Amino acid sequence: MGLAEDRDCLDPPALKIRGLTGAGVKARIATLRANPVHDHEFPVPWNYPPAAWGTPPVAPLLAGPDSPTVLDGGMSTPEARTPWWLDPGFLAFDTETTGTDPASDRIVTAAVVHFSNGEPVTEREWLLKLDIPIPQASTDVHGITNEHSRAHGQDEREALTEIHQHITTSGLPIVAFNATFDINMLNANLGRHGIEPITSNPIICPYVLDKQFDKYVKGRNQRRLMPTIQRYGLDLDEDSWHGATADATITGHLFLVEMKNYDALHELTAEQLSANIATWRDQQDKEFQAWLARKKAEESGTVQ
Repeated sequence: MGLAEDRDCLDPPALKIRGLTGAGVKARIATLRANPVHDHEFPVPWNYPPAAWGTPPVAPLLAGPDSPTVLDGGMSTPEARTPWWLDPGFLAFDTETTGTDPASDRIVTAAVVHFSNGEPVTEREWLLKLDIPIPQASTDVHGITNEHSRAHGQDEREALTEIHQHITTSGLPIVAFNATFDINMLNANLGRHGIEPITSNPIICPYVLDKQFDKYVKGRNQRRLMPTIQRYGLDLDEDSWHGATADATITGHLFLVEMKNYDALHELTAEQLSANIATWRDQQDKEFQAWLARKKAEESGTVQ
């Protein structure tokens, strides 16, 4: 099987929920501690064909008498409903890599955690056997050494094929923190082996959602995963950070809390939310570049 890391399902002792995800999730975590769910066990149907999602147009988040009202990042609507597509769920996804350049770096580990009805129900993690060295700086982050990869890893192309099939056959949305990095890295690694990129699943990024709806976060590096989840009432043991399964799981919980907090998101389909996130990400990137330009001008004394 593709799971090569010696880690119990969801690493449950490391996961702490501090109230915003609900009593049901707490109970599910307790159940998983006693009865881990492995990748071959699917308590709910897995194959939701992509056609089931349809192709509705992008729904802009505009204020109106019958629409959500945007209030400086907060959302308010009477009788907000949870979107139906959270019942079949989504795939929380994370990678640990040799570096940050998709053109040259490789995936070391990847994890997919299936959330359904607000709970993690299955998980799968792959450790890849690489034919290039893992830089020490990367090993310091995720703990995977060259020796461990070569001794216990799965053939790289075989693992990537499994990851591709696992995601695309589900038809479910992909949820990843800073999804641009993980999806670009995955597609670059797939392309290196002649495997088609993943383009049909909606892509949802809790990082972009946080920047869109909680705009005024002060402090250096406060948009990283750890401080972000803590702002939403979640936490993860220090030793579990940068494990692909643990990071994917906490990212899934983060997204669920964001969906709970921001009512305007409830009326969007997965495709509409994915399209809005792509637009917001581009806007955020432009705003950041403009800020850098202003800062550079201020430092050089060219601002009038």
